[in-house]
Amino acid sequence: MTLSTHLVSTITPDGYFSVADGKIYSACLFYTYHFVVQVCTFLFDLKYAIVAVERTRAFNYRLQYQLFCSSRFAWHYVLKVTLFSILVVTIKCVIIYNLTSGDDIDRRLQQTFIFEEYYYGFITAYVFAGTSVPYAIFKFYILNKTIQRSVNEERNLSAQYVVRQVQRSLTYVKRLIIVFTSVIVFCGICMVMGMYFYYGCNEKSFELRIVNCIIYIVAGLYNISCNYYLVLVFPQLQRAVGRDFKMLRKYHDNSLAIVPLAKETNIYFEQLQASWG
Repeated sequence: MTLSTHLVSTITPDGYFSVADGKIYSACLFYTYHFVVQVCTFLFDLKYAIVAVERTRAFNYRLQYQLFCSSRFAWHYVLKVTLFSILVVTIKCVIIYNLTSGDDIDRRLQQTFIFEEYYYGFITAYVFAGTSVPYAIFKFYILNKTIQRSVNEERNLSAQYVVRQVQRSLTYVKRLIIVFTSVIVFCGICMVMGMYFYYGCNEKSFELRIVNCIIYIVAGLYNISCNYYLVLVFPQLQRAVGRDFKMLRKYHDNSLAIVPLAKETNIYFEQLQASWG
């Protein structure tokens, strides 16, 4: 979504959404769309923190997992995070709009709502990502230590199954966090800051736009690879994808339903055998 937004904002002439020229309606649609993209980007940056909170809750309520971690809780939690994201993005936009008071109205709106039109606003996205990842790592670290202490002491079979599922999630998410940190946060900030400070480029420069395109492409490839990896390793997500996307119904019926259930059954009976042993 962010990559397509970057493409649209790059090829669309400024006159199509110029408030000074009286294009009020098109400007409202254009900047509202960019505001929504910023909210979605912020949610994307928070995804590992969200997973950390959900997995922690699953472990804490492992004896009544289906009751306390139902879809109702998931929607309630997503709603709260979305409202928090809207609040943060709104504050960010207000601050940038006030900081650019010396420019004309169109330039101020562009710098406020379009990522790459204002350097420090562009860096803010990476700052959000960089602050959410340490929090997620801390939560996963605490959860991992807690699981290691209690995994051999748990006697309830259902609770053991949930604990094993949480352990698998920690293993997979750890790999994704390493890739996210190295590729998106570290490389992105270093490339942009290097181009801006050492080569004297500004936000409109051709060189910096090339760097932005590279960053967006890397982010898009990472997002696709991450989603494919998660669907590949999580049986529940495989079934959810097959259920929600009707065009995959045939593939879902033949592959996504049978194999994951067999995997989950094996895990369940492994826990049963371990408890009997």
